[in-house]
Amino acid sequence: MGFIQIAIICLLLVSIFFVLYKIYTVYKRSLHYKRRQSAFDNYDNLITILNTSKHLAYDKIFREELLVWLHSKIKTDETNVDKYEREYIETVLMYCGEAVVEDLVCIYGDENALLLNLATEFTIKLIKDETNIGKLLSNDT
Repeated sequence: MGFIQIAIICLLLVSIFFVLYKIYTVYKRSLHYKRRQSAFDNYDNLITILNTSKHLAYDKIFREELLVWLHSKIKTDETNVDKYEREYIETVLMYCGEAVVEDLVCIYGDENALLLNLATEFTIKLIKDETNIGKLLSNDT
């Protein structure tokens, strides 16, 4: 075989590889689009599951951990808030299940956006509850 024939074979192999790579990327993109479309089609169900999971997780953590802190009239410090926040997020994700979390990540854009949203909601709810319970406890004394 001559040099030209080897060069043509190499060029054909590179072309075949390029075409296969393009097919793979188009296929992967279409799968992502279908997954995202499915998530948006089931948006109402996903948000219902997420809201129920958030409610159950907050109630669990509130009863098991936060109520003691709030009744002791000691403001929760940043370290404890971070600990409860992580526990809350883990519990919400556990209640939602892996498939729902994957769909929620599609809706939120990425996992960090979903986690940040959950953390922010938890912190706001904790501050509101801490204030409300503080008012109730100060009225009792």
